[in-house]
Amino acid sequence: MNTAHMKVLFDSMDKNSTGRIDFDEFVNFICSGPTSGPQVQDKSQAWHALRGRIGDCYGESKCAATMELLRDVVAEHADLCRTSGMSLGGGANYGPRDACIITYANTFTDGAGGVTRPSGKMPIRCLGDFLTKYEITKTHKCMHLLPMFPWDTDRGFSVKDYYKVEPKYGDWDDIIYLASEACGAPQLMFDFVCNHASIDNPMVQNALIQRHLPESHPKYAEVQRYKDFVVAYGEDVAQKTSANLHKSNY
Repeated sequence: MNTAHMKVLFDSMDKNSTGRIDFDEFVNFICSGPTSGPQVQDKSQAWHALRGRIGDCYGESKCAATMELLRDVVAEHADLCRTSGMSLGGGANYGPRDACIITYANTFTDGAGGVTRPSGKMPIRCLGDFLTKYEITKTHKCMHLLPMFPWDTDRGFSVKDYYKVEPKYGDWDDIIYLASEACGAPQLMFDFVCNHASIDNPMVQNALIQRHLPESHPKYAEVQRYKDFVVAYGEDVAQKTSANLHKSNY
């Protein structure tokens, strides 16, 4: 669950007679807590409605803890947005009733493969040409781009580096082009797959180093941020975990 998922849940909730509640204001509300007045009452109702949706997803026994975790995540997101000058809602202007394209970054090629620029256009540029030629954004405001990061297995879902674009697809300049007016300015949504990662991913490597590094090591403090990034267990624990998940109806 992140703020993008929360926005979809929020936008899909039934609105009361006062009309649509601004998502940015709502985030401010849940981060600062209620005070008084009709607007606060509206947002409080929206928060309780969201709690109902979360309860449906995770069960009442886990709902309270999940909502507290969600509040913490949103508060952290709000702080980052304020320091960077970004909109709390990310500037998205689409909702649950808007059509969205879901595609891989290399769905289209120019026939030359696009592995190197001299051989032809990169696949992400070809995807942009598709949007332009067929004026896709007139009917589809949003594009959900499946993992475009460097990967090794699982058709892109075993990510090697979240900070890079797979060189065979293009680079960050191509991603910027894909979101430009030249391509119809689609709202881009990335499949971050934070629950999948390659063993070669620097975050995974640092997490594995963290659990074995002694406090006396000069890089001990540096890798503490990766604590618990990876869950590792033996076969006996895996069997118990699988059984517990089955009992929890996950």
